[in-house]
Amino acid sequence: HGNLGPRDAMAAGSSTQECASCFDTAPLSPLCASSAHGLCAECCWRCCESSLGEGLVPACPFKCGAVSKRRALTALDAAQLPPSQRETFASKLDEVYLGAERAQRGAVQCIGKGCEEWYVPPVPHSDRPQRLECSRRACGAVFCSACRQPFHVRSTCAEALRLSARWVRFLQDELAPFLQAAVRLDGERWSPALAAHAQAKGSLDDATRDALSRFDELRRMELWKQAHCKRCPHCRRVVEKMEGCDMLVCGSDAHGGNQQRGCGKPFVWCEGQPNSALKYEADLRGAADYAAEEDGGG
Repeated sequence: HGNLGPRDAMAAGSSTQECASCFDTAPLSPLCASSAHGLCAECCWRCCESSLGEGLVPACPFKCGAVSKRRALTALDAAQLPPSQRETFASKLDEVYLGAERAQRGAVQCIGKGCEEWYVPPVPHSDRPQRLECSRRACGAVFCSACRQPFHVRSTCAEALRLSARWVRFLQDELAPFLQAAVRLDGERWSPALAAHAQAKGSLDDATRDALSRFDELRRMELWKQAHCKRCPHCRRVVEKMEGCDMLVCGSDAHGGNQQRGCGKPFVWCEGQPNSALKYEADLRGAADYAAEEDGGG
């Protein structure tokens, strides 16, 4: 094709018709299976580029479904971008389609620091605790598939959250007074422990602040879900209605794209089950509230 522009760079054999988006006459290549939704090269790429900028799988602008990776790559090639830009967008395409594939399979990322491994739980898309163990020798994290916290045996995610918050409060406010009282009773035995605690206090404070920050972020997120989301009546996964009519699909936009974890079944918004702060209904307070409740015998 020589130095043809993007409107002229569509695959050989495509017909010259009116673009369904900009209405210019140009060789067309549909992003979807519908022949009525043919777009010129420039509009094809603009549609894909817009979705990639939001980290989403491209979808047909006429709401008929997600764009296949093959068609998205065709649009990228037709755009005739400089090599460096093409490489960047090709990498983004790989990333969003891999994310969509993981979402469809119900995969969960390992919680190990810096670990990028993903695992599919025995029952995908379930909000019940399931044990996952990272197979990387350098990691080996064992965690819950539902709340992505260290795996908790014989307890719900909410109960594990309560215990974690209580432990953070103990480390933050009660460990030092406990060790000081122990030293007064048996200095020879407890003085080394108090000295070690004082030496490590900076690192402990950082870890405590990090834990409290994660807890408060989870609390805010669950309260927001309570106000704005419902549960799918088929699998009970949390669903948010962004816009449009009341017909939804669990795990994606109703007309395709934006693939996330979910069962993929359609339902009407009014049929969704209300969110009573999800499984953390009784646990949406700060860590200090737990200690105060327990200290008062509540």
